[in-house]
Amino acid sequence: MRGLKRDELGAAFCHMFGVQEVYDFQVEVAYQLFTERKSVILQAPTGSGKTWTALFPFLHAWQSGIPLPRKCLYAVPLRVLTEQFQQTAHETIASWPAATKPAIRVQTGEHQDDPTFESDLIFTTIDQVISSALSVPYSLSGRIANINAGAIFSSFLVCDELHLFPLDTQTAQGALATLIELLREFRGVFPFLLMTATLSEEMLGVLERELDATCIVVSKEDLPKITSQQKTRRYHVAPAPLSAEAVIAKHRTRSIVICNQVERAITIFEDLCQEVDRLANMSTGEGTTGEHGTWGATRVLLLHSRFIKEHRAKKETTIRQQFKKPPTSRAGGGQEGAAAEKDERCESMIIVSTQAIEVGLDITSENIHSELATASALIQRAGRCARYQGEEGDVWIYPLAEGESSKPYAFGKLLAERYGRWQDMAAAMFRGDKQGRARLIRKVDSRTVLVHDDPSRIRDPYGWHGFSLYHGTLRGWVHELREHKKLRGWMIRFPVEVEPDSAERDGDARGDRSLKDVRRTIEYRWESVLHEGMIDDSPIFVVHPRLVSYDPDKGFRLRPGQQPVNIAELAQEPAESARGGFETRYALEDYAQHIGNILSVYRNRSRLATQVAFAAQRLAEIPDFELAADQLERAVLLALALHDVGKLQVEWQAWSHAYQEKIGESQPDRSMIVHTHYTPKTNQLHKQAEEALHSLKRPPHAAEGPGPPGRSCYAPWVAMRG
Repeated sequence: MRGLKRDELGAAFCHMFGVQEVYDFQVEVAYQLFTERKSVILQAPTGSGKTWTALFPFLHAWQSGIPLPRKCLYAVPLRVLTEQFQQTAHETIASWPAATKPAIRVQTGEHQDDPTFESDLIFTTIDQVISSALSVPYSLSGRIANINAGAIFSSFLVCDELHLFPLDTQTAQGALATLIELLREFRGVFPFLLMTATLSEEMLGVLERELDATCIVVSKEDLPKITSQQKTRRYHVAPAPLSAEAVIAKHRTRSIVICNQVERAITIFEDLCQEVDRLANMSTGEGTTGEHGTWGATRVLLLHSRFIKEHRAKKETTIRQQFKKPPTSRAGGGQEGAAAEKDERCESMIIVSTQAIEVGLDITSENIHSELATASALIQRAGRCARYQGEEGDVWIYPLAEGESSKPYAFGKLLAERYGRWQDMAAAMFRGDKQGRARLIRKVDSRTVLVHDDPSRIRDPYGWHGFSLYHGTLRGWVHELREHKKLRGWMIRFPVEVEPDSAERDGDARGDRSLKDVRRTIEYRWESVLHEGMIDDSPIFVVHPRLVSYDPDKGFRLRPGQQPVNIAELAQEPAESARGGFETRYALEDYAQHIGNILSVYRNRSRLATQVAFAAQRLAEIPDFELAADQLERAVLLALALHDVGKLQVEWQAWSHAYQEKIGESQPDRSMIVHTHYTPKTNQLHKQAEEALHSLKRPPHAAEGPGPPGRSCYAPWVAMRG
């Protein structure tokens, strides 16, 4: 394929996004990916159009057939960003014919839309990407943990807001270090685009050298051309810690206050509400007016991570509406439209938040008040001040209160301790060891807290939606209860998986692990927390509603309210489909039928064959792999032929034939059943037959489970080869 010219790419970019002008760096990214076949590291300022820059290569290749993976994983540091980017992608392809649109999904811990990464364009978190690449995914069980690795290494990988990826400040461990290690080791295997607004020249140089990628930095000459940079933003260092009085003194119409801790944010919020009420009560007549406006019309809103989904979404909608890009006059009656937009905004508003507002909200303000934080966090926070062309704003940075700290990231150690990092990575990838996941991805310093008066009624605690609390906060709370002799066994509990029944344990003791029932439902018992040390024993805890409080304004708090928390209003229990309440259905298939159907889907009804062909070509071009493109195709066909070979075992066939007989659909003895006829919600006989055969165990059926396949699978393999 001939090399694409930059002017052709620029014209295609303008057509795709409906703009008149494209920046040079946006074209250069696509040119390097398409023509030079180089991965890219992009540094561009906030508001310069990085999202479009990342989407364009994938969507243009999708439309035009340019060689690029037919799957794109768009990874971000925080899940709050995924829905915003998904909306941008949907808007971009809205006018495309339905048959030509890529399937777009979100996959995060909160939105499990595509846990096996089967869609074409997937917006996800870096935690999901790294855990999947290492075969220890957060979204899948151990039995299918290695499925997603193939999706990662055959995709076009986009990593946005790279500077916010998890990185331990002292050891340089975390998702950022692991990502760099993976990209360095597998450079050339799949294309990637890393994007950031705030990495040092030293760090950019390290990445460019280690990853064999092209670094593109928006030049000082090009910065003034970017409309989002045509603004004035002033920085100030305050002499004293953040206070409500300091915020009030600087407020005009739109202010944002950002604290480092939730409880600190709640305290500032309460102080601001009291101060605003005091000033409003002092006003007479039309109120106290001036540069601060009318205090009686000033709204104060709190946003942090401890709100239920419904309330958080409502708050974010309000913030987007009230702090959106100011209306501008337009030709042909645009003044009326601008006036209508202005009427939707209240006269004066102050937001108090934590890092929850640093990313994901396209908003602007006149004043940002921030507690001291890392340089990257401060730059990210400042991006919510004077965000748009022609605006002016002030960023106020406050020293931390006594006892608080803020440490910078240690980028210089990213390449150190490589051997130790690879030990953890190898243990995860080849043995499924999850113990190193905290070092490799993100040290989980938080615990999930559910609220319930009877934990035994919670069937799947890990599927419920709770509140995320820093482990030290929960530990301190338990310590305080114990010190005051108020801690009781019913107050705080955590789940422990119940061991299999005695019959199953006896089978394991005989070494007959193949007969362990692979569909056994996990059950839990609930242990009481008796001291703060037990906070290390579980990632999830259930507290009694009499101990905590929740309200839509302040969120969840570890202190009793006037009334016990209404459990139903917290909406912790997942929807029926998320709990597995959807119907699992199977049509009756023997081995040859099943393999034939799988082959048909692979070649004719999915894009998987195209993805495999692209990955095979990339691997064939790397001498170290010593792999021909057609070898991978043959390996895939072999995997399709043998993926269910374990079901040819005597024990599996005995169960399948017994089940078919129970439902009145007996099959010939020679029939090698892969799937039984199973529709339990529409046919009660199917459910009854399954329960009646509970004591007859079905063994694991993965290809590595039963040993080498025999002659019985030879025929379907020959059929597949044609």
